[in-house]
Amino acid sequence: MSELVDLERIEFSGARDGDVVDPDYIRNTRLQVVSQVAIRFMPANRVVYCDAGTMIVRARDRVIVETDKGTLTGTVVTPAHRALREARLNRRLVRFASDDDERNVQRHQFKQAESFQFCLQRIRARNLPMKLVSVKYLHAGNKAIFYFSAEGRID
Repeated sequence: MSELVDLERIEFSGARDGDVVDPDYIRNTRLQVVSQVAIRFMPANRVVYCDAGTMIVRARDRVIVETDKGTLTGTVVTPAHRALREARLNRRLVRFASDDDERNVQRHQFKQAESFQFCLQRIRARNLPMKLVSVKYLHAGNKAIFYFSAEGRID
């Protein structure tokens, strides 16, 4: 079932302010109307767009987001608004963050600092030509991602 869309009231994702969206492009492209929201996962991180579904969120709300890497805790930057998109957003809001989730975030920050120091020790002990950038634990705490930079492959 398709939804009738008033193009004057919906943002076209990818278009800049003042851009004119070609009506033929809209008719010939499989566009979907989604309720999208901007989320930031870390204070200095870039903003990513997520599918809000039926959730009504406000700026500064803490939410749990399902991503391709797992679930993450983030902060809403902009409230949900309807937008036309060519493809489904691969991130979606799952629920509002609870007090337990916030405690998990604190535990993960501590574990991230410990893991960062441990990894630095291993890099130095093995004399590896790499620079450790950061460590990030996913929401469940069962997976850590180590970000690093290096000139070439590290085997």
